[in-house]
Amino acid sequence: MGRQPAGSTMNPADPTIDALTAEPHRLSRDPTARFLTWAREEVRFAFQPIINPYTGHLYGVEALMRGQEDLDFTSIHAFFDFSFRMGILQEVEVLLRGRAMKQFSALDLGPSVRLFLNIDNRVLLTDDHRAIDTVEAARAANLAPSRVTLEVSERHQIDRDVSNTETLAQIYRRRQFRIAIDDFGTGFAGLKLLYDQNPDYIKIDRFFISGIETDRMKKLFVSQIVSLAQTLGITVIAEGVETEKELLTCKEMGCNLIQGYFIERPLIMGADLRGAYPRVRDLRKGETDRRFIDQELSMPAPIRNSSDIMATFEHFRENKNMTFFPVVDDMDEPLGIIREEDLKDFTYSRYGKDLLANVSYKRHLNEFIRPCPVADIHDNAERVLEKYSLSGTQEGIIVVENLRYVGFLTAASLLQVVNEKHLAMARDANPLSKLPGNHMVVEYVTDLVGDDETEAVIAYFDFDNFKPFNDTYGFRQGDRAILLFAELLKKSFIADGAFLGHIGGDDFFAGWRGIGLDQARERLADLRESFRHQVETFYDKDARDAGGIVAKDRSGVERTFPLLSVSIAVMHLKPGRGGITPDDLAQQIAVTKKESKRADDGISIGIVG
Repeated sequence: MGRQPAGSTMNPADPTIDALTAEPHRLSRDPTARFLTWAREEVRFAFQPIINPYTGHLYGVEALMRGQEDLDFTSIHAFFDFSFRMGILQEVEVLLRGRAMKQFSALDLGPSVRLFLNIDNRVLLTDDHRAIDTVEAARAANLAPSRVTLEVSERHQIDRDVSNTETLAQIYRRRQFRIAIDDFGTGFAGLKLLYDQNPDYIKIDRFFISGIETDRMKKLFVSQIVSLAQTLGITVIAEGVETEKELLTCKEMGCNLIQGYFIERPLIMGADLRGAYPRVRDLRKGETDRRFIDQELSMPAPIRNSSDIMATFEHFRENKNMTFFPVVDDMDEPLGIIREEDLKDFTYSRYGKDLLANVSYKRHLNEFIRPCPVADIHDNAERVLEKYSLSGTQEGIIVVENLRYVGFLTAASLLQVVNEKHLAMARDANPLSKLPGNHMVVEYVTDLVGDDETEAVIAYFDFDNFKPFNDTYGFRQGDRAILLFAELLKKSFIADGAFLGHIGGDDFFAGWRGIGLDQARERLADLRESFRHQVETFYDKDARDAGGIVAKDRSGVERTFPLLSVSIAVMHLKPGRGGITPDDLAQQIAVTKKESKRADDGISIGIVG
């Protein structure tokens, strides 16, 4: 039995202790032994999947304790608070970790799936805390420590004069466990904890995820957290994702992994866990720059962090043109880079290599690993460049797919990626609005038609009464009206991952994947009204007062034309539509466009599928 932490006492009036003592048929009258027996017999674990939002693949599972209510605890927090007060927190933690590891191992999810376990940082205040107990529990479950991630919560503030979570991270990382900060953004330490601990993962708290698709402040917070974390080479997990819109927004913000009820509720029957979640994979939103990245990606063979340090010297000797190598763990996930210059003190020292080869010296390769930014191969070029520029790393950026190492972009190759993308866009961009032109619109529609399992909405915009306005006020004023609409279009939708295009003249295009019709229609109506209101200022006072202008129509006959507005033909592409071609869609858009010109609100909707 563990000792009580300093300053902790067993409260004789605690109702849980009273309940334990009142059960004479249990093993003994010792309430501590009885509590441990109850925990051993009653506590069980459910597993909740953590998935890659780009591919839908299962990355890991979090073990979540269940059964505390059978011990009359109102919450899991109350269970561990009681364990801490009783002075048995370390024993309870080790007991539960061992059970969770064995249960996880029995699921046989494959060698690439990780286990996430919560750890109460107050174990550092106990006299009997030993990290080797967790190593032995992993060994007993036939699990490599590198497959286990320990989640440290910000819930408890530890007296930094006594100990701190940085020490906790160092203790377990030295034994090859990985570290995550849980509930990031809601605890005491915040960014200081991130700075001190340099974890492998952060899990953004559900508070910031709930309703993020409509909350600009939450979007700002999450985007900044993601940018900072990934610049430091830290993987970001969005916790508590409960809706499709939340998932798509987190994906847009750059979150690497997703966890929440939208994917799966915690499963007591772990056999129900799946290796992949196709419906998540199919929720594609926004375009990637993978074709540009693939062209410039180099693939230097990485060094494993379990490698012997002398083998690393040999690796550099055999590759004299390399000044650094990426370092990965035994699951091919990047840990950073190792630089040749960091080994020079030993290379050129008289006894340096002998010293490193000496077993008693115990210098591990991990001690030479430097942080390096990491980008997903599905990231757009601008996001990759931002991660690199914020990192201060000279060499470049590691590229991953499914969080596994696939290659490296040097600083020069990264600039080439951005340059090639901009050249491709410039070749087809509309010279006035700078939006993608007709060719890229056709490519987008063709791709959308081929992806018949994803719900999508597209909109075709056509100005009303533009020719008489342009004839009356001149082409410069006409260009101003076109630019006004382009800016309003970007302001309204580009942050939502929409594809926006300028087909030519006064015709525009927008497309969204994974969005419902009702949401799109409301936003389009707001855009139409905003344009109508602002473009009025382009007319003279007499025209505004009259509500129109007198001009010649296409037949040369003078008549009165209303002020400028825009008609919108909306096509709702339902999932599972199948059998439609781009030409079929173009014909339906033409019909819907004519209907929008006659509609009272200027919007007409066509349904496909």
